[in-house]
Amino acid sequence: GSWLWIRFEELVRDPGWRPVYAGICKWTGCALPVLRDLELIRTRNLVVQAAPDVPGRLRVRAVIANEAAFPQPFPALELRFTALNGTLVAGHRFQPADYLAGEASRLEAMPPGTPVQIELSVPDPGEVAVSYQLRYR
Repeated sequence: GSWLWIRFEELVRDPGWRPVYAGICKWTGCALPVLRDLELIRTRNLVVQAAPDVPGRLRVRAVIANEAAFPQPFPALELRFTALNGTLVAGHRFQPADYLAGEASRLEAMPPGTPVQIELSVPDPGEVAVSYQLRYR
């Protein structure tokens, strides 16, 4: 038992050991930490274009997907625009409540293997911004 307690932080994230800890926590009242691996969240079809209905704004659309074998919390999104020399021109951070809409807004976590469509609106950073990137935080 002591060995399991000492190695709790390491082993609770292991898929083979997690059910053991789930049983222990159910009995003792401890809480399992949320599994999270931002490296396993992928962006597909990221498109940034002028918003047709609002001058001076951009519409950002993307599909994000959790490729982990477990559900994980929706991440904060960081959208960065850079100049040709790599200098940051503009940056925006969005929490899940900012980018989840419709049925996705009711999800508590990103289900494995399920793509989620997102759409954002941001101020146009101007012509100096030649590149953009979406990061997870």
